[in-house]
Amino acid sequence: MRELLDDLMTALTDLLQCGSASCPPETGERFQRLGERCERTGLHTGGAGMKEIGELLEGQRHVQEKDPEPLTRAVCRMVRYVELCREKISLDLVEENWKKEERGNAE
Repeated sequence: MRELLDDLMTALTDLLQCGSASCPPETGERFQRLGERCERTGLHTGGAGMKEIGELLEGQRHVQEKDPEPLTRAVCRMVRYVELCREKISLDLVEENWKKEERGNAE
C-alpha cells in the first residue's frame, strides 16, 4: 500500500513539476494505469481521482485553449487524498503497536 501511495505522489509531483502543457503524451496513460492499480487495491476514491486526471490530460491534448482549473482541482484533491491515506496508515500502525504493548503489559 505504501509503495502505491508513493507511486501516486511521484506521478502527481512529476505533473506539478513539468506542468500539464509540457508533459509527454503518455502521462495521461500513466495516470489511468495508476487509477486501475488503486481500484485493484481497494482504493476506489484514489482510482477515480487518478483516472479523472488521466482523462483531463488526454482531453487537454486535443483543445487549443486549455482551462487549467479542473485539472488543478483534481491534482490538489489527489495530493490531499494521498496525504490522508498516509496519515491513516501511520495512525493504524501506532494503534497496532499500542495494542501489542498493552497485551505485553497484561501478561
